[in-house]
Amino acid sequence: MHRTALAGLAWSLCLALTATAAAQDTVITMKSGDTYTGQVLSDNGKELMFRTSAGLELGLPHSELSPATTYQISLGLIDKTDGHGQMLLGDEAMAAGLWAQAKLHYHQAVEADASLESQFNAKMTALSNATGAALLGEAKQNVQGGDKPGAFTHLSQLLTEVPHAACAPEASQLLETLHTAVAAQRQATQKAQRSSEITEALAPAEQAYQTSLRLVKEGLQAGSDQSTAIDKFKAGVSSGNDGLTRLKSVNEQNSNTPGLAQAVAQLNTELVAQVVNADIQLANVYNVRSSYIDASGAVNSGLALDPKNEQLLALRSEIASNSASSGSCYGPWVGRRSGPVATPYRR
Repeated sequence: MHRTALAGLAWSLCLALTATAAAQDTVITMKSGDTYTGQVLSDNGKELMFRTSAGLELGLPHSELSPATTYQISLGLIDKTDGHGQMLLGDEAMAAGLWAQAKLHYHQAVEADASLESQFNAKMTALSNATGAALLGEAKQNVQGGDKPGAFTHLSQLLTEVPHAACAPEASQLLETLHTAVAAQRQATQKAQRSSEITEALAPAEQAYQTSLRLVKEGLQAGSDQSTAIDKFKAGVSSGNDGLTRLKSVNEQNSNTPGLAQAVAQLNTELVAQVVNADIQLANVYNVRSSYIDASGAVNSGLALDPKNEQLLALRSEIASNSASSGSCYGPWVGRRSGPVATPYRR
């Protein structure tokens, strides 16, 4: 059935439903950024007839609809067994920045039609590059806005989830630059705030912290070598935990040193955050390679230190969802749930 006919059928069914129940308003977004809320009256495949909530009737050309709206319209018109249609949906989802949904549709396309294998490989390469470019763009914006933690998060996602992206080497270099800059700034702050006595007392725990930082960075820079990345992240967790252990005895041994308690508390906070970050990266790479039990173990390890960490809680839900769906040939991907998901896909 042609797409135009499908469009008419889909909207006819929608209109039939609105005759018997109160319909929820539809939100239409245009390429211009204009947004309309109301009801679709008809769709001939080239133009939507739309009545706004204020009663104004508009003809909205498909060519002027935003990519996200185009994708939403197509989503209800193409069957999962239509390989070429699923390829089209993947393209539309990618144009809308819905990376996870794009990957799903490309997998569905080649499952429905094995002759699309070569197209699938090309699409997945393009999707990897598009995802990487988007994440790198976000990281650069973070840097420009002074949000270094945000930049680290986006670079970590890129290097873990799409290590084959064309921009991965640039992302690795930006990570190196940020790591050096943050370390230099932190060292200058410590030099101004810590006495020689405090510096000496904290030296073992501080060394463990620095080692953990370096190991996690190297794990992220391991690219597609997941075994090396896992080893680095595990070592990063171990080093960070060693620092926490060493820190516990510092106050007892140096209780009379002025300012020590505050310095210990600060380094303890940094070590906890570092161990949690190492656990997050470890869980991510396990999730990517479908090792869900190991991924859950890393998440639980991090949550033991930071029970309310939003990244870990989100990862826990995602891993559970991926594990439940692991019988499917699609493999793990971010957000296996209904509706569009504007998140990076997983390999």
